[in-house]
Amino acid sequence: MRVAHVRDNKMNPWTFQREECLADRLDMTLFVGERNDFDVSRMRIPKQVLRHREEFLLAARNPRLAWERMRRAPFSRADYYYHSLRKHLEGYDIAHSTDLIRSAYTLAELKGELGYRMVLSWWQNIPHWSLFDARGAFYRQSVIPATDAFVPYAETTARALIMEGIPREKVHVVYPGVDIKRFTPSPRDAVLVRQLGIPDDAFVVTFVGKLTSAKGTYILPYALKLLADEGFTRVHAVLAGRGAQRATLEKLVRLWGMADRFHFVDFLGYHEVHRVHTLGDAFVMPSYATMTNQEQFGFGLAEAMACGKAVIASTTGGLPEVVGDAGLVFPAGDFAALAQHLRRLIQDRPYREDLGAKARARAEALFDAHKTADALYAVYQRVVA
Repeated sequence: MRVAHVRDNKMNPWTFQREECLADRLDMTLFVGERNDFDVSRMRIPKQVLRHREEFLLAARNPRLAWERMRRAPFSRADYYYHSLRKHLEGYDIAHSTDLIRSAYTLAELKGELGYRMVLSWWQNIPHWSLFDARGAFYRQSVIPATDAFVPYAETTARALIMEGIPREKVHVVYPGVDIKRFTPSPRDAVLVRQLGIPDDAFVVTFVGKLTSAKGTYILPYALKLLADEGFTRVHAVLAGRGAQRATLEKLVRLWGMADRFHFVDFLGYHEVHRVHTLGDAFVMPSYATMTNQEQFGFGLAEAMACGKAVIASTTGGLPEVVGDAGLVFPAGDFAALAQHLRRLIQDRPYREDLGAKARARAEALFDAHKTADALYAVYQRVVA
C-alpha cells in the first residue's frame, strides 16, 4: 500500500509520531515543501521535497492548465504545489492531508485524475467553522465531497463532523500518537534547571506550546499572584514556546515583581522538548475558545501525561476528553479555579503523585503511538478495500 502525506508547510514530528510507527509496514512518503516550518530531517519516513523551481518549470510546460488553476480560484496561492504533486503522486493508493488547507484542496482536485483514495485528518471541533472563513468555505466545496475517510483526533472533533452532516461510517477517531519511551517519567533535567536558575525546593508549573491568546497562558501569572499573596512564594513557572503574547507576559510578571519566578524557554524541537516536561510538578493547558477555533487535543498535555505529571486543563474543546479522570479541569479563563487546583497539588503530594500515575497509565492506554498507528493502519485498509 502506497501512502502519501501532504500538509502544506506544517509537516512536523509531533503530529506524525503514529505515522512513523508505520514506516516499516507501508510504502509511505512525506511530501515536504522547501519552506517547511519544522525540521523533519530526523523522521524515518522517506521524504520528497517540493521545490518552487520544479513547480514553475512544470507549470511552464502546461500553461493552459496553469492558467485554468489560477482562474478558478477566487484568491491567490490557492493550490499547494499542484503541478509537482500531479507528477509525483501517480501510483499512490492513498493521499492523506490535514483539514481545509491548500494541500487538501489540491489533493481533492487531483483525485479524479490520479485515482487515489483521500484521507483527511480533521482538527476543527466547531461545526461549520468555514462559514467564518472565505478560504475555508471555498476549499470545502472540493475537499469534503472528495474525502473517503475523515480521521478526527478526538471524539469531540468527530461530533462536529457528524453535526455537519458527514456520514458516521466515514468518520474514524484516531488519537495522535505520543512516543511513550521518549516522554516518560524522568528526573529533572539538571542542566536546564541550572540554566534557568530554578531553586531545588521550587514547585514548578510547566506549559509547552504557542504563547498566543488562544492558549490562555495570560492567566498563569494571575493564578500564581493569588498563590503568592497567600504565602506560596516558591512556585515557579516554565513556559516553553514562541508567540505574540510573550512580551506581554514578561511585562506582567515584572509589574508584579515575579520575573524571577517565570522562566521563558524559546521553542524547542521535538527531540528536546521532553527536557521541559521533566521540570514540572504540574502541567497546565489553559486554552480558551474563539469563534472559529477550540483546542482540539493538546500535544503538550498528552506528552506531560506520558511523563507522569499531574495535569490541569481548561474545559475548552477536546481537553477534558484527553484528561479524562487522570487530571483536573477548570472553566476556561477562571484563574481563581486554576489557583485552587494548584494549591491542592502543592499541599498534597500523595494526591499529586497519584494523579501523575493515572496520567501515565492513561497515556499508555490511549496515546501510545504504536497503538494509534495500528488504528490508523486499519483505516487505510478499510479505505483501499
